[in-house]
Amino acid sequence: MIIIFSGILGGLGLVALIYRKTFLGLILGLQIFLFGAGLMIVFAGIIANSPMQGFLLGLFISLSVAPQLVVIYALVVRFFSLKGQTHVDALSSFIEKEPE
Repeated sequence: MIIIFSGILGGLGLVALIYRKTFLGLILGLQIFLFGAGLMIVFAGIIANSPMQGFLLGLFISLSVAPQLVVIYALVVRFFSLKGQTHVDALSSFIEKEPE
C-alpha cells in the first residue's frame, strides 16, 4: 500500500514537472517527485529485508537533494530580481541569438 502511495507521489511530481510553467511550480514538482522516489527506496529496502540499506539510501537522497534545491531557489530569486517574473518562457531572453 505504501509503495503505491510513493508511486503516486512520484507520478504527481512528474506531472507537475511537465505541466508547470513557473519556476516555483517546477521546484515543487521536483520536491514531490524526489520525495516519492526516496520513500519508494526506503520501503523497497524494508520489503527486501534490508531496512538499514533502504533507510541509508533514502537519507542519502534527502541529503543530496537539499543543497541542490537551495541553489535552485537562489537562482529563482536572482532571476526574479532581474526579470520581475518567474515564468519559464522568460528564459528565452537569456539565450544568445546568432547574428544573421
